[in-house]
Amino acid sequence: MNSADQDQTDNDRMAQTRPLEGMRVIDLTDHRGDIGPWILGELGADVVKVEPPGGCSTRGSDPIRKDDTSDLRSLHFSSYSSNKRSIVLDLENSEDRETFLKLLETADFLYESGMPSFLSEVGIDRTQITSANNQLIHVVVTPFGADGPRAPCRKQGRGGDGKTTGSFSPRPPPPAPFIQYRENCSFRN
Repeated sequence: MNSADQDQTDNDRMAQTRPLEGMRVIDLTDHRGDIGPWILGELGADVVKVEPPGGCSTRGSDPIRKDDTSDLRSLHFSSYSSNKRSIVLDLENSEDRETFLKLLETADFLYESGMPSFLSEVGIDRTQITSANNQLIHVVVTPFGADGPRAPCRKQGRGGDGKTTGSFSPRPPPPAPFIQYRENCSFRN
């Protein structure tokens, strides 16, 4: 096998590992949904992250690189935006909303996270999204779903006291309540 044949074989292998090549994802996620578009990008999709003026909130999320003042200092943001292009749009501005709807015309996926009412609050409703692209796959990652009694709830976790779930500070873990201790230890003879 000569080098030209080897290059073709390598290209074929690469094409097989990037099944979403040629697809476009519009990414409106924050820390709750960053991984979804990132995975699609790793599979070959063209991911365009739409950020508000001032940048996405995850640009300042912990952990932060020490002595780095750039907008890429957040390890979380750097990791989950490594395969994304970015555009700044103020979706409350009518011209930027039109630009956003133009982006949707060429997209295969719209991925957003946060409260289910975000797009309607900035003046974009489901009808406009469908008019822009009726084949669009719209993924919404929310803390508690799009409807139901807990949908408006903004809290991320409801698993108990936050003090018992750990922290970044260098302190010993909290003692387990006695009932947990008793159930996890054997008192049999």
